[in-house]
Amino acid sequence: MNPHSFVNVVIPFSAAHLAATNAAISALADPARGNYPRAVIRQGLSNVKGLHYMSLTVAGPLCPGEIDAGPASVNPATATGSAWLLIEICSDTGSTECLSDLAVHFASGLASVLNAGDSRWVRTSCCHCCWSIV
Repeated sequence: MNPHSFVNVVIPFSAAHLAATNAAISALADPARGNYPRAVIRQGLSNVKGLHYMSLTVAGPLCPGEIDAGPASVNPATATGSAWLLIEICSDTGSTECLSDLAVHFASGLASVLNAGDSRWVRTSCCHCCWSIV
């Protein structure tokens, strides 16, 4: 039986970068098709063996209900503290193979989102699948 993997990645970053990170995620999508990936992103992801599903989303320090019902002083643009980039992946391959393929075929998309969240994330030169904070 082939291995399956369900991978969840949570990356904290400053809430000051919330809007830029959401914009970077939105830039990966085809505006005419909702959150469906742009053709270049879709082509790269199609080269990831066994990838069934992947989502990227941001969780901020304020919940939507707090923003909608709160006083005018509750403004996501001025939120402080931490926010989190959430990456959810489902694959028919093992996690090592899946993440290695993603690092190769989704590197520019991932870099744009990581850099929007915190410019200290950089791709290391040790191998194709490592990222680190500098």
